[in-house]
Formats: sequence, C-alpha cells, structure tokens
Amino acid sequence: MGKEILNLETDLAKISRKIEDLRDFVKNYNKVATKDYDSKTSVLGLANGLNQYGLSKVDSIVMGQPRIFSALVPLLKKYPIQTLKVICTGRF
Repeated sequence: MGKEILNLETDLAKISRKIEDLRDFVKNYNKVATKDYDSKTSVLGLANGLNQYGLSKVDSIVMGQPRIFSALVPLLKKYPIQTLKVICTGRF
C-alpha cells in the first residue's frame, strides 16, 4: 500500500499549482456556479453537500484550484478505496 500512497500523492502534486503560483490572488480567485461545478464533477456531489448543511441557495463558490477537482475524478476511480481512506484520514 505504501507505493500506492506515494503514487497517489505524486498524482495529486502533478495536478496542483506550484507553491509560487499560490501567491497570485488573481489566479486563486475562481468563482464557479454550483450548477457548473456539479456538471463537471458530479461524483463529488457539491449540491448534496450544500443541501445537507442547509446551504441549498448558494449559487456559486470560490475555488482556489478548480482544475484539481476535475482532475480528481479520474484519480478517485484509479486508486482503491482503502488507499483513498488512508490519504483522507492521514493514517499512514
């Protein structure tokens, strides 16, 4: 499992912005309509999450790195659920 975790971390690093780019507030302010977000990454279920927290009227969100979420969908399918759980819980 250690190799899978390393591979997943490497894949996540590849789709993330470089640390230098995170300093640019213009690049990091990406307003996205919630309906547009769900149409691209429905597997993550933003609308359901907002509804569960009583935020169903939220029409847009600001994302620092929106391309991560669209690139994340294939990664969720590529790696076993157990590897994803380890990453999410930080229990290495």
